[in-house]
Amino acid sequence: MKHTKTIVTLGIIVAVLPFLGFPSSWKNVMFLIFGVSIAALAFRIYTATRIVDGTEFSSYKQSAMRDADISAAHE
Repeated sequence: MKHTKTIVTLGIIVAVLPFLGFPSSWKNVMFLIFGVSIAALAFRIYTATRIVDGTEFSSYKQSAMRDADISAAHE
């Protein structure tokens, strides 16, 4: 969640940056730094959520009960 809040904060800074009155050469450098930071954090979030438990996209596991769970529930 920390990375998500950082991405939102950097996005707000990028949205406000053109109106802050910096010289254009400074703005270009700041846009580059903030853009690379947003991309790097987004990639870290993507890789962290993509590989969990050693499998890809583990949030889409089948939710049906296994046979062993069903037989144990009937005992």
